[in-house]
Amino acid sequence: MSDTMSNHIETASTTAKNLPTLFYRDSGEAVRLLQQLLLAAGYYVSFNAQFDDLTLNAVKNFQAVEGLVVDGIVGQYTWRTLGARALSCSQCK
Repeated sequence: MSDTMSNHIETASTTAKNLPTLFYRDSGEAVRLLQQLLLAAGYYVSFNAQFDDLTLNAVKNFQAVEGLVVDGIVGQYTWRTLGARALSCSQCK
């Protein structure tokens, strides 16, 4: 895993309160980070910086598996849990 990816994962897991809440159809660099973390955690998404249907489904599946509220919204708890999960998955390889 690249140093950049490790930095992004650690950022998501430790500073979730500073990351924006993301909603379906949002776009931009925060969505790109979300997609990168979902990919690192083993979820299939397009890496296109668009909170599209694939990203929404991956977020909902992640939330269900992790025991979070399944609403498709990426807020503080989803960011923190996703960062921690992606970090633990990356250390297993």
